Amino acid sequence: MAFLLPDAGRITRTPSRRAPGADVNRTPSPRPRRPHGCRKSKSARSPADLIDRSINRKRRAPGTMLTARAVAPRIDACEHPGKTMSDHYDQAGVDRLYAAIWGPNIHYGVYQTGDETIDDAAAAATVVMAETLAPNAESKLLEVGCGYGTTARYLAERYGADVLATNVSKRQLERCRQGLGMALPRGRLRFEAADYHALPYPDGVFDAWWCQEAMVHAEDKAQVIAEAFRVLRPGGKAVVSDHMFWHERMTPDEFAMVQARYAGTQVASPADYRRMLEDAGFRVLAHHDWQAHATTHRRKVLAKLEALWGELAAEVDAPTLATTRDAWRAWAKLADEQKLSFDFFLAQKPV
Repeated sequence: MAFLLPDAGRITRTPSRRAPGADVNRTPSPRPRRPHGCRKSKSARSPADLIDRSINRKRRAPGTMLTARAVAPRIDACEHPGKTMSDHYDQAGVDRLYAAIWGPNIHYGVYQTGDETIDDAAAAATVVMAETLAPNAESKLLEVGCGYGTTARYLAERYGADVLATNVSKRQLERCRQGLGMALPRGRLRFEAADYHALPYPDGVFDAWWCQEAMVHAEDKAQVIAEAFRVLRPGGKAVVSDHMFWHERMTPDEFAMVQARYAGTQVASPADYRRMLEDAGFRVLAHHDWQAHATTHRRKVLAKLEALWGELAAEVDAPTLATTRDAWRAWAKLADEQKLSFDFFLAQKPV
């Protein structure tokens, strides 16, 4: 799928199969072009190499909550009663499952040919998003829902940014700190426990706020975006990518299935995300519609899960494996039908 490069001057509005009335800009959907900054060379043979080489080189006005018509209601049914999202990801089996299938990034990727590995495609998405944001050595950047810390390390090393990365999962934070090493100048990268619904930081202290496929788990997405607006300085930028659901297109059974999987969260579409950003006070600078990449990625993670099934069965409990496979099969089908999307927004807090 073609997508905007960081130096593109505009986003093209084209006819789409989006829900009627959804005010969303999107790019055409032919064969994906190579992301800017990801051309093969002797110094970087793949997008993942860009990140790995960068990390490992020499040592040196709060927004208002949307109405029920704007965003699907928060989910009250729970697939795992009594467990929070951090409880879920802190389970050894779940951690092993995601590390084995999704790799060090735990987020979607962009594909040039469709033959890339999950790791390379995920790294390519980070590269494009980072080049769109264009931080520098003076940037103070907050990442929320940082996963295993791969993106945070890349931003700190590649751009010299001062990065504070946060997560609610103790197990994932342990992985982050174990991978920190000595590659970065002291104090340029820190990992802390924090809930993106209520950040423990003062107003207006960050130049950039980054959230990569973590808001899907938010109980109150508008509140998360309001917190981003609060902690950013005037002129600061928010970067958010997520896999999103076009709930307007779903059948009642499909919507109930998504509700059951994402306990306690809201189901939101790309149009909902745009409205939430604007309602919080942000100006949307760019919207990249990566629908075709979502379809490719969902197929790849499902295929990898099925290929590693026997190996994972020895380490992951059977119910977790079974429910995960069922969900991923459903997500692949929804992506094929353009009911599940993968979108990236860049927004700015007014000066």
